[in-house]
Parts: sequence; structure tokens; C-alpha cells
Amino acid sequence: MTTNILRLAHILTFRKKLLVAIVFLLCSLSLRATIYYVSPQGSDTRDGLSWNQAFATLQRAIEKTEDGDEIYLASGTYYPTSHQGLIGFEGDGPLTMRDYTFLITKNIAIYGGFKGDETETVYSRNPDNAPTILSGDLDNSGDLSDGDAYHI
Repeated sequence: MTTNILRLAHILTFRKKLLVAIVFLLCSLSLRATIYYVSPQGSDTRDGLSWNQAFATLQRAIEKTEDGDEIYLASGTYYPTSHQGLIGFEGDGPLTMRDYTFLITKNIAIYGGFKGDETETVYSRNPDNAPTILSGDLDNSGDLSDGDAYHI
């Protein structure tokens, strides 16, 4: 009888371990972040899931993300393209390009400094050799002007 009780205890212990392993596996699969890629040579009609399929604008990548996702930016200058969700003050008139911003409403990570052909993780980037700039200089004048975004 003692042997049967020990076997039953062993079976229950194995089942608990198996259940814990299955739950852990399912949780780790659901927590995996998606990485979206953005490059000045990209296109917003692509899926953004590789450097070859990179988006052209940071805002398109932001719109596709979910909480926990990451965005990798290839070297280049990126300009804000969204005023969605912004509300002008009474009497200010309609929103203009100067109101454009990078509208981030999710818990995501954005990393620059990529050449645009890396096959590894965020640790393979080199911002010194692949500068990434988020710029509000919408008119490309190089100085402060009425053609610049109020904020990025």
C-alpha cells in the first residue's frame, strides 16, 4: 500500500511540474515582443517586420506596435507626421504641420543607431557610426523658423 501511495505522489508531482512547464511556455510565447524596422529607404505599405520590409516613417511603426514591442531605426533623419489625437486650443485655428508630433500612446521601446542590415539584437547597433535623428525641422531650413514643429 505504501508503494501505491508513493507512485500516486510521484505521478501528481510529475503532473504539477508538467503543468507549470506548459504555463511558463505559453506565457513566454505571449510575452515575446515584436520588432518593427524603420528605414529612410522603407515604405509604409510594407509590414515592417525586417530591414527588407522596413517602414519609411516612425509614426507608421508606432501605430502598428502593441505594448512591449520594439522599433529599430536605421540611420537617418525622421520627422513627425501625426497630429492625430491633438486638440487645438479655442481660437488657435486648424492644426497645421507645425502641430505634427511622434504620437506615442503605448509602452514601447524605440532604438536608433542601426545601419539597417543587422541580423542581431539591439546590442549590435552603433549610434556613433549610424546616427539617428528625430527632427522637428519640417522645412529643412537648418535653423528655427515658422516651418518647424512646435514639439516632436
